[in-house]
Amino acid sequence: MDCQHYGHTRHYCNNIPCCVCCGDQHTSDTCSKSKDLPAKCAFCFGDHPANYRGCPFLKNIQNHQNRHSSQANKNHLNKNIRYQENNNSVQTHTSHNITSENPKTPTPNLSYAQATQNKNTNTPKNQPHLDAATQLTDRLTTFINELQTLITPLISLLTKVIDKILDKK
Repeated sequence: MDCQHYGHTRHYCNNIPCCVCCGDQHTSDTCSKSKDLPAKCAFCFGDHPANYRGCPFLKNIQNHQNRHSSQANKNHLNKNIRYQENNNSVQTHTSHNITSENPKTPTPNLSYAQATQNKNTNTPKNQPHLDAATQLTDRLTTFINELQTLITPLISLLTKVIDKILDKK
């Protein structure tokens, strides 16, 4: 890792390098800090290296990620349950039509075209269909809400880091 940010790797990061030992803006292999001096975290300025798993700054990021991912999973599960409840009668009706009209064993001596020909031309026209615009609006609203929950803690963390940098100068 060059920048020491959470989740960044050397091959996929174009940020300014940050030394894991002293927190300055250079790569760790070019650090001139004596090994006798304690390391300095680039994030919380504590007496530990920037990649220390017990760093309060990194633990805060992990807590935010865990909280948001569990909340997103719960929202996704609830959304699926609501969709199934709304469409339960449609699914039951459709499966009833299929089992009553199609035999369970294949009919012999039919060509592929005959077997795949739609014999049921009386499909119910009154099945509830969600409007495409409504579906799109719901998806966009969900996406924006999830994006906002991800960005808000990042902005807060960035503000704290900037404040610490400004206080240090």
